[in-house]
Amino acid sequence: MCRSVTEDNQSFDLGAVFVSSAYTEVLRMARSVGAELEKQ
Repeated sequence: MCRSVTEDNQSFDLGAVFVSSAYTEVLRMARSVGAELEKQ
């Protein structure tokens, strides 16, 4: 778990997200909206 957020009195645990380089469409969409991507 990386972080928890609370919205409308409900808590949500957020985890790390890993995207394979094979997910070309997901990577294209992430870049198109300016998402910050890190290579590991």
